[in-house]
Amino acid sequence: MDLKREKIRDPKVKLFLNPEQWARTPLLVIPKTCLPKRSRRSSAFKKSIGVYVSYKEIYKDTNQIKNNEKLFFEEIIKFDFYDALQSLAKLHYMLSEGYYRRNPEELIYVDQLFTGVPRQRLENFWYMEGRKLFFRQQMLALIKTNIVKNDKKKSKKLVGSDLDSFGRFIFRVTDLAENDFFQKESKAASQEEKTKIRLGNLTRNLHFNSTQQFRYLLPRYWTIYFECIKEVEGLHPKEIFPIVHKFKKITGLNLELFIFLSFGLLAHYLRSDKSVLIKKPNEFLIGKQYFRNLKPNIREEAKKIFCILAHSKREFKIEDEKGSSFYFNFQPFWRRPFFKLNDSTYFLLDNEYLQEKATFGIYGVINDYLLEKIRGTRGEEKEATKRQRNILNAFTGRCFEVYVKSLLKRLYSSLSSRSLLTSRLFSEMEGNPTGGVDFIVHYPNSLIFIEVTISGIRHNTILKADLGRVDKEIQQMFFSAQNRKSKGKIVQLNDAINKFKGGELDKLGIDRRTIKKIYPVLVTEKAISYIPPIFERWRGWIQERKLLNGYLDDFELIDIEELEMSETLVSQGVTLPDIFNSYKQSEYKDWPFKNYLYFERKTEISQNQFLHSQLSKMLKITNEYFTKTAKTEDVKENKATANRTIK
Repeated sequence: MDLKREKIRDPKVKLFLNPEQWARTPLLVIPKTCLPKRSRRSSAFKKSIGVYVSYKEIYKDTNQIKNNEKLFFEEIIKFDFYDALQSLAKLHYMLSEGYYRRNPEELIYVDQLFTGVPRQRLENFWYMEGRKLFFRQQMLALIKTNIVKNDKKKSKKLVGSDLDSFGRFIFRVTDLAENDFFQKESKAASQEEKTKIRLGNLTRNLHFNSTQQFRYLLPRYWTIYFECIKEVEGLHPKEIFPIVHKFKKITGLNLELFIFLSFGLLAHYLRSDKSVLIKKPNEFLIGKQYFRNLKPNIREEAKKIFCILAHSKREFKIEDEKGSSFYFNFQPFWRRPFFKLNDSTYFLLDNEYLQEKATFGIYGVINDYLLEKIRGTRGEEKEATKRQRNILNAFTGRCFEVYVKSLLKRLYSSLSSRSLLTSRLFSEMEGNPTGGVDFIVHYPNSLIFIEVTISGIRHNTILKADLGRVDKEIQQMFFSAQNRKSKGKIVQLNDAINKFKGGELDKLGIDRRTIKKIYPVLVTEKAISYIPPIFERWRGWIQERKLLNGYLDDFELIDIEELEMSETLVSQGVTLPDIFNSYKQSEYKDWPFKNYLYFERKTEISQNQFLHSQLSKMLKITNEYFTKTAKTEDVKENKATANRTIK
């Protein structure tokens, strides 16, 4: 594998927290030096470039150049705990990708953080000499440091009284968080080991700088939990996991109410007049008044949501102690993205984690409960809980498969109206002989073999930046672990293609002589971030096992959001093979599919109409059931659709 082109061997190029060459867009983050030349010259793309700056680079021309952990901790304990925490949370919120317009007052505030820095070096509050000053990992590490290291003693300084010191505290973490990387790299016995350490850090950085689109995420999981579940229950009545019931039993909160309230919390922080949340302290907080529009009979129940979403200082510290890395243990945020000031007042620490918690994090709540039960029990009870967890995983996977099936059926419908399909969508779930893959889509001269999976790289694995652990989880997904009976997804795709070639799938009525191209496609629930050298490792594993011979160049690894984005192109008359061919011929062929969609097809991608309609339906149902303004006749009209009430 030639990594020289990616600049990974260059000691001046640091691909971890503040790489020398780094590109940022609303959808992806990749090293600038790896970009195709044409895109690198694009004026539109240059506007989205953001390179991280270290503490030493910011303060190199001042007398504050010295930086170490002792100074870092001493800096934060000077400030009032609550004032510092809310200041950091608001700064993180204000600097997030979803916060578009900054007013002059905010610019002045952030500008004052650089009191001791030569002014000519600062372009604006976002960049210094073309390089990015703030990023998500940095802000999470700062918020965590204040919670864990600062105390609640009174008579301390307020942030506004010494923004110079507070600014130094903010930027010290950039260098300190890299120390672990430098220590590991210096101890590496070979160049190959150093490369693995750097790619591990890059994998973590890619994850924290990629975003999911809320407009896809929420309606998708609303559909999965309240529509797809019903179909799976009908197909596999003996292997049902009662997700809705179990969630209520664990949390005391109705699942539909939890999603509705989580959406409301997200809407509160994603509102158009975001500056109000910064200017008026109470607006940033979620207090008793937040629930005033709920119906009286569910108002008290709704307050249980913060038992799921919020940590107190003490609870945060207990959760943090379970982690091994101080600067990158973000598990407490992942588990509970709100901070609890008191029993009736809360505020948001991280928007991305809230979105995750309100969607696929629902599975995590149940899974964590079962894991804790497994650890705390013995004998038959322990084995029964293990079986429950296995059923949960299988059931969740089937729900996701049903969601993908419904999406593909929409694609099939839009295609058939244009006579582009000679046959139809074949689904293993519906009894079609697909050779062991989930779906086959038949076009006049091509086939798409599709496998779907909820497997991926675990959050805790990403935090550790250990490429060995990342490799292991990818290999389990591709090829399966030795102790598992089920086949890996690449193996299943390979076997199904061979069965088709051998005539075992002739019952489908497809004339093999007409098929000129086959596309093996793996659709994941969550995005798996990678760059060419990482993807080349995965391709190498597939080649070593002699899988997908002759089809590897057309292998597609895409996530569900990318498939949802593609749906809008297909609805305009473009075929999936056309999209895949164009992607493979583009400069982004070795990058995640989203790169291609964003740079090459962005102007063609419209709103996903199905998800938009689902979001509208969700809002209508939840508002009518949960708010005081509901009209009786509207509730009756939608009762059949909702098919449930909050008791």
